[in-house]
Amino acid sequence: MIGITAFGAYVPRLRLQKKAMAQTNAWLAPNLMGKSKGERAFGNWDEDAITFAVEAARDALGPDDDRSHIKALYFASTTAPFADRFTFTGAVPYARIPALLAQADIGVAPFTTAPHPALRAAGFFWSPLKIYEYMAAGLPVVTAAIPPLDEIVRDGLEGAL
Repeated sequence: MIGITAFGAYVPRLRLQKKAMAQTNAWLAPNLMGKSKGERAFGNWDEDAITFAVEAARDALGPDDDRSHIKALYFASTTAPFADRFTFTGAVPYARIPALLAQADIGVAPFTTAPHPALRAAGFFWSPLKIYEYMAAGLPVVTAAIPPLDEIVRDGLEGAL
């Protein structure tokens, strides 16, 4: 085992002066004025722990477009975003799939050909059976805009690419 070979970080661009925070909340906590030096970085309206992690991963991986050598990338957080909106089941028997899909609001198939350049060059990557199962269950599908997926799922009709 090699261990950690790279790390990355992301600090949001937006800043809020701590003095402004202390002044706004002085009526409730006057003692904050003593802690009002400096500034605090904060995420924009469309940023969360996942987008921060993606930017940190990009920083760790560097500018190289070839990611085929990456064996694993781990995300750790004390506050998993959207945990209340996702159900992670792990492996389930095939007979349970229809019942689980009936509970879903959307089907996500995040396919990528990046780790398999030989298959991508040959024009074949996988069977999109998962997408057909989502569509048979009446779910909108979110997937990658790559062949053959872009022929199965039409953006704005059966789902989004």
